[in-house]
Amino acid sequence: MNLFSLIGLNLNNKATKEQIDLLSKYNIYTDLTNDKQAVKKTFTVADTNRILNSIVRSSWMDEKTLIRLDDYLFDMKYVCNPELDTEHIDRIALANELTKNEKYMQMLKKNKRMHSPERARTVGLLKNVKTETDLEMTKIEISRSFEKIIKGETDDRYLVKVWTKFLNTYGQYYTGLPSALLEFVNEDNYKTVSVFMRNYLASVEHSRKEDGIKRAKRNAKEVYEYITNKIDEYDVPALLWLSSYYKDNGEADKAEEKLIKASEKDITGKATTALVNLYERRLKEIGKSRKKEDLEMIESLKDKIERIYEEAIDTLKDLIAKEDTEKLDSEILTKYVTFISMAARFEKNIGNFDIAKDLLDEVDESFPEYYRVLVELGMIYQCPSPKNSNYNLKKSAKALRRAYALVISENYKKNERIKHIKYCLVPLANTLYYMKSYEEAKYVCNQILELDGEEVNVRKLLKKLNEVKKTA
Repeated sequence: MNLFSLIGLNLNNKATKEQIDLLSKYNIYTDLTNDKQAVKKTFTVADTNRILNSIVRSSWMDEKTLIRLDDYLFDMKYVCNPELDTEHIDRIALANELTKNEKYMQMLKKNKRMHSPERARTVGLLKNVKTETDLEMTKIEISRSFEKIIKGETDDRYLVKVWTKFLNTYGQYYTGLPSALLEFVNEDNYKTVSVFMRNYLASVEHSRKEDGIKRAKRNAKEVYEYITNKIDEYDVPALLWLSSYYKDNGEADKAEEKLIKASEKDITGKATTALVNLYERRLKEIGKSRKKEDLEMIESLKDKIERIYEEAIDTLKDLIAKEDTEKLDSEILTKYVTFISMAARFEKNIGNFDIAKDLLDEVDESFPEYYRVLVELGMIYQCPSPKNSNYNLKKSAKALRRAYALVISENYKKNERIKHIKYCLVPLANTLYYMKSYEEAKYVCNQILELDGEEVNVRKLLKKLNEVKKTA
């Protein structure tokens, strides 16, 4: 018989003599009942809460027992949602009592568990907020609670984990973080904070609770703005997240501002790619407008995009030139191929076919992911524009088949493999259609649809091919 089995009593448990002896031993017996027939008593909800209250106010528990009690009482699922608790334990009231017991709190701190009752107490505070003044006082109390937990603690990863838990708890109810949660973020831990923040946001989004997601994002915005304003103005993960946040909220200028700042540090990375995508979307939105102001905007956007690509490609060329190709990090070569391919596609799309082809011709065939170059070449050869002196459907089909052969010869993960195969086969299906090689085009379409049955444009092409066959 041990204390934990006592803690597990519920409405259907009959107290045994052994249990009553244990209650008496720890002076809980008199709190429970004066009835000498308690041996036959069925414990009620009130009894269970009285027993537990006496336990947390006592001084006799050892560390092992306290930890088991902590595990039992402060499951946040039940703390935040008492309606799910079939035992109807007043966990918040017990957290309030336990946090007053200095001996037990120090034992929990030693075992990195002090945050459990403090966090449960925080839920109680947040649930009792009625006014703005209440909220401000609660934020001060939460800051004190958090500072008490982290005081003297040296395990940075544990501290960030606790910080994330408090952020999560607070975000279930309100936005506008307590000062201690913001000021905790510093030069030494902000990168770790950023990683935990991404995981936290992913878990909240997985819950699909719209209000919770909105609060989490607003609190994340406050943290990331704190990082970029107070700690590292060029922190790329923070700037990228903020850009996405502002874009989703219709604040295009702020989104662009964050991407520009990030790309200054990340000229060959995700920030630059995102900035180019932003400008290319704007170009597409303006479309074929002939308004003077729109024409000026179109030329301005084209210049910006070309400058970005030029700077990124020149940076990568310099890195490549410094080392023998065989010794180069494959990541640099892959980035070079990717940026060349993106720049070539952009030039093709604005009618600069020769510039696009010249860019692609610079790439060594031994570089990783050379299939990207072949796909872009295939799409240049495919385009029948009067400006395109490179138009040649046979060359297009040949380049795209080579690209496909390269992809299937590589050991890509399943999802990546499907994406790369589609990248090669979709334009090949179109080229074959233009060449009137209808049966082969149909075969390629079916290959694609076996990989991804939702590929809408391929379904449309297949419908055209079937119609051609009927009229032939």
